[in-house]
Amino acid sequence: MVDKNSFITIWQKDFKMVLVILEIHMVIKKLLIIICFYLINIAAFGQWFNLGVHEANVQMIEDNVGYQFSNNSGSTPAAGIVNSISFTQDDWQMETIVNTGGGTYSGCCPISNLHFLDSDVGLRSEGFQGVYSFQKTIDGGVNWSNLPGSMVFRPTDVCLINDSVAYVAGNFYGPPFAKLYRLTPSSFTQIFTGDTMSFHANYTDNRGNMGNIEFVNSDIGFIIVKDTNQISYLFKTIDSGVSWNIMFTDSINELTSVSFPNGLIGYVSSTNGKVYKSTDGGDNWIGTHPSTIQDINSIDFIDDTIGYAVCNSGQIYRTIN
Repeated sequence: MVDKNSFITIWQKDFKMVLVILEIHMVIKKLLIIICFYLINIAAFGQWFNLGVHEANVQMIEDNVGYQFSNNSGSTPAAGIVNSISFTQDDWQMETIVNTGGGTYSGCCPISNLHFLDSDVGLRSEGFQGVYSFQKTIDGGVNWSNLPGSMVFRPTDVCLINDSVAYVAGNFYGPPFAKLYRLTPSSFTQIFTGDTMSFHANYTDNRGNMGNIEFVNSDIGFIIVKDTNQISYLFKTIDSGVSWNIMFTDSINELTSVSFPNGLIGYVSSTNGKVYKSTDGGDNWIGTHPSTIQDINSIDFIDDTIGYAVCNSGQIYRTIN
C-alpha cells in the first residue's frame, strides 16, 4: 500500500513530466507555424516554374498561348531562307505552323522580329541584304501585307499597340545609334535618337528580340537602351515619344526586356537572370530572382500576376504570383 507522501511525490513527478511534454509540444507547434509561414512566403513571392526548353523568341499573348518564329535554310542554296511562325499553346504541347515563305540565300527574307497584339493581329520585320521591311497580318499569320517604308538598319524590336499604330526600334550600322520609329499605315516617324546608345540586340537567327519596347497605351511607353560604357537605361514617355525620362539604370547587368501589364505594375529583366519589379509606374524598383542564372532574353507579363521569362537558351519560366 502506497502511503500519502509517496503518492504525492509520484504525482508531482508525473505532473512535471506532463508539463515537459506540453512544453515540447508547444515548441514543435511554434516551429511548424514558422516553417509554414516561411513556405507560404516562398510560394507567394518570386516563385518561378520551369516549363522546359522551347524557342528563345516566344511571345505570349495570353496565359499558355504564344507565338514564335524560326528561319531555316532551304533544301538547296537556291531555295533560300524558309521562315515559319508557330502558334504554341496547352503548356507547350502543341504547335501549329501558320506561315511559311522563302527566297534566295543571299538574304531574303528571314524574320528578325515578331509581335502579336492578339491571336489574329501581328507585325513582323524581314531583312533583305541589310534593308528591313515590315508586314502586318490580321489572320494569325496566314497572310501578310506590306506597311509603308523600309529601313537600312537592324531592327531590335517591334511593338504593335493597336490595329493602326506600332513602334520599331533598331540600331544603325556603324556606331551604336539607337533610333525608335512610330509606324502607322501611312507614315514612318522617328521619335527617339540615342547617338551614343544602342538597343539590346540578338542577331542570331531564331533568337530575335522582344521587350526593347513596351507601350501601355498610345501615350505611355518604355524603351531599354545602353550607352558606350555598357550602362543600361530604362526610358519612359507619357506623351507618345515627344519627351523621354530615365526611370532606371543598371551599370552591372545589361537590361534586356521590359513589360508593363498596366500603367503602374512593371517588370524589367536583365542578364544573369535578374528581374526587377515596379508598382508605381517605374519610379521605384525592387529585385526579384527567377530560378536561373542564364541571361533572360525577354520577359512578358499577361496581367498583374502571370508572367513568363524566356532565356537565351530557350528555357522558359512561368510565375503565377
